[in-house]
Amino acid sequence: MLVRIAAPVFLALGFALYAPSLGVPFVWDDSSAIAKNPNVRVLWPLSEAMSAPPTAPVAGRPTTSLTLALSYAAGGMSPASFRVGNLAVHILTGLALFGVVRRSLASPRLPARSAGEIDALAFACALLWLVHPLGSEVIGYVTQRSDALMSLFLLLTLYASMRAQSAPSPAWARRWQLAAVAACALGMGSKEVMVVAPVVVLVHDQVLFAGTFGAALRNRPALYAGLAATWALLAILVLTGPDYQTMRMGFSLGVSPIDYLLAQGIIISHYLRLVVWPVQQILDYGDYAPVTLAESALPSLWVAACFVASVFAYASGWRRDLRARMAIGFLGLCFFAILSPTSSVVPVVGEVGAERRMHLPLAAPLLMIVLGGTSLLRERIGRAGLVAGVAISVLALSAATVTRMRDYRTTIDLWTTVVERVPRNPRGFLVLGNALRDAGRRAEAIAHFRQALRLKPDYIEAQNNLGSALYAAGEFDEAVALFEVSVEAMPGLPYLHHNLGRALVKVGRFEAAIEALRHEMSLQPVYTPAMRDVAWILATHPRAALRDSSEAVRIARRAAELSDAGGDAAVLDALAAAYASAGRFEDAVATTERALARLAPSGREAVAVRARLALYRAERVFEADAGTAGAPLWLGPLH
Repeated sequence: MLVRIAAPVFLALGFALYAPSLGVPFVWDDSSAIAKNPNVRVLWPLSEAMSAPPTAPVAGRPTTSLTLALSYAAGGMSPASFRVGNLAVHILTGLALFGVVRRSLASPRLPARSAGEIDALAFACALLWLVHPLGSEVIGYVTQRSDALMSLFLLLTLYASMRAQSAPSPAWARRWQLAAVAACALGMGSKEVMVVAPVVVLVHDQVLFAGTFGAALRNRPALYAGLAATWALLAILVLTGPDYQTMRMGFSLGVSPIDYLLAQGIIISHYLRLVVWPVQQILDYGDYAPVTLAESALPSLWVAACFVASVFAYASGWRRDLRARMAIGFLGLCFFAILSPTSSVVPVVGEVGAERRMHLPLAAPLLMIVLGGTSLLRERIGRAGLVAGVAISVLALSAATVTRMRDYRTTIDLWTTVVERVPRNPRGFLVLGNALRDAGRRAEAIAHFRQALRLKPDYIEAQNNLGSALYAAGEFDEAVALFEVSVEAMPGLPYLHHNLGRALVKVGRFEAAIEALRHEMSLQPVYTPAMRDVAWILATHPRAALRDSSEAVRIARRAAELSDAGGDAAVLDALAAAYASAGRFEDAVATTERALARLAPSGREAVAVRARLALYRAERVFEADAGTAGAPLWLGPLH
């Protein structure tokens, strides 16, 4: 019966838990992975749908990219459309876990159980996993569909491998083996952690079916050759992919493997605490930060003890042919194996911890708890007591999941939890500052940007965003100072030169502004806003002797040629000013009228442009007030 009702129960429960939060705004990297990713808007050609810009977090993960394109095709840019896709993957993963546990417990090498007991244990484990709040991040944070897909395909690889083991004929065995290899390949295209899948399948086969590694390989050489071949696919994706991941992880980033391992002792211990007490969850644990041996000693010893116990259970079970003990050891080793690519000795400098990494490993301790609890309590509380215990646990975990998803209601709510729970994380204060700025709460945003800089004085993005907020608040001198420091530290970032140039205009340093903006033009030769600003300064410089009308016309015309449909309103406004400065008033009037046609008639920008049009019709050059150069039509928010 449980087999028949698993799908509808999981579907109903999943949507009941997550439906209220499906439409909340995109989170963090969702902007670059989805909203600013043009590839999600196409399904054909597949090569485009399965790729992403080099700076997108999903770059080099073709399976994930394709599923995001499918979500866009189904519902456009609505966050709900993408989250429904993530939720569907999460529910399918729960069903796959149910199937894998059910068939694993039925292995003749494990203690005999009735079919009903096996189904009940598998159902309880999968149900607890489905509603556990550690799975909430892959729903709320759409980009992390990559983790959910990896979980699904690893379980499907295991499931298909087991189905091949018990297939009724050689033909069906070959079909299931092919399905296992296909699932493994799709997982490799979802996330790099899938690298452990072939080894997990081999050890699972050895523990529950073949008895030895040699027997497993001899019994099904084609399967293991196919699974091993998927490593080549992953190697190609990693070697030919963008540098986005290698900028955040690797041995060349100045963090030693031992130092990172000590930090992971604290993080993994925290994950294990969240398994049984999932409160105060965190979206962003921040960049790697050094920890002392004293800070790491106790949690690292606890994690090491769990690992050693897993190895001991597996090894001693193998020596004594105690398959139940070996299976428990296998679960522990799977937990550490799936975490190992991100949570062992390879430094992930840009993200020391992430709860989504527990999406699949969570199943191992839950299964241990279910099996151990059943063995210890069956005679004491009976079957009804066990069912009641599972039901209470499901309700408690469901309530915790609903509570956690409330944090995602707004970007401000979500990142407020980050800075409250990880007050040493400068990125948390930066992103919360961005959210407050976007909500019009500029003073609070400035305070959070300053806190980010107190925690990390060389934080270029915080320097730039604080400078932008101060610029918007009219604090131009401090904005210039911040932009100058940023440009000196990162001279290759065009937007820093752009922001510096605009701020320099505001303090009357026009020659320096032109130099900064020309530097930006050298880095981005076809970037029209920089051309527009340079042309405007050259055309409207308060010192007539320093104006260069012909150069202003040349640059502004080039910007108009590069912009859409012959020039946007701001570019045309700058070109009109250049024409007027050169005495070409008829051209200035015609160009200004073209700019007005692109503006809302009653908007602030249109009012300013109409005022300039009156000057040009009177054959007068627009002069800036108070001895400062005029600004372009509108500058918009600084980047």
